Amino acid sequence: MPWTAFLYSKKPFHDDLHYGDLVVFRSQGLEPIFKDGSLLTKFAAGLPGDKVEIRNDRAYVNGVYWDRLWGLTYLHEPPGSYDRSFVIKDDEILTLSVNAGSYDGRYWGPLKKDRIVGYAKAIF
Repeated sequence: MPWTAFLYSKKPFHDDLHYGDLVVFRSQGLEPIFKDGSLLTKFAAGLPGDKVEIRNDRAYVNGVYWDRLWGLTYLHEPPGSYDRSFVIKDDEILTLSVNAGSYDGRYWGPLKKDRIVGYAKAIF
C-alpha cells in the first residue's frame, strides 16, 4: 500500500461495505508469511456476487485487471499454480492490496466477513 500509517477503528462488522474500504482482520492459516493473529489491513476489492478470475498469473475482478501475482517466485510456486475462478459468496469479500508484492486474496482467496475486526483510514 502506498500508505505507512493507519487509524484503526474497532467496530463490529457492517454489511454496507463499499469497494475500496480498508478492512482490518486477523490472519489465520497464512503462515509463514503472516503469524496467526496478526492484524492485516487490505482493500475490499470484491463483494458478494463478484466474479474473480486468476488467469495466467493475473488477477481480475469482474473482468477488470487488478495485478500480476508477483509473489510466485518468493513462494517457490510455478506459474499457473494459483489460476482459478470463483464467485464471491454472500458471507465473503475479496481483500487485495495496491502493493504489487503483497500477499493478499490473489493467493488465499476470499475472506469470511465475520473475520473483519474493524476498519482503517490511511493517515499518511
